[in-house]
Amino acid sequence: MRLFRGNALPAPDSGQDLLEFLGATSHQLPHGFWVYALREADGTVLRAGQVGENSAGNLISRLRDHIYTYGDRFCYYSLLRPRDQWQADLWEGMLVDWYQPEANVAQTARVEELRRRIANAKGGAGLRGYRDLGEGTG
Repeated sequence: MRLFRGNALPAPDSGQDLLEFLGATSHQLPHGFWVYALREADGTVLRAGQVGENSAGNLISRLRDHIYTYGDRFCYYSLLRPRDQWQADLWEGMLVDWYQPEANVAQTARVEELRRRIANAKGGAGLRGYRDLGEGTG
């Protein structure tokens, strides 16, 4: 069943996909480690977090859950692509430390867990055991 009949709407050229014609962009399902920051319209960071390596689709689910939690306050998100779990922990910790997001500050146990994991990573070398702190895989 067709919704539109006849030539009422512009159509793509022969061989062109309708989504391409309409200007859609396609994105691959995000696999791997991701660190994210949720922002309000004024740039205030509401929350920083991460999803793990084996969580394809969990990034999208997590963002959806945060839309329900924060409603209209959640306007933007920023994504970082760390190369491993240690860097994901480090970057999430850096975001929490720098921005002091209200949701993270309330989670003192999570902040302490991040602090412990960062300090004990890389054979106990912590920050000294890792080079190129600001370089991700993307």
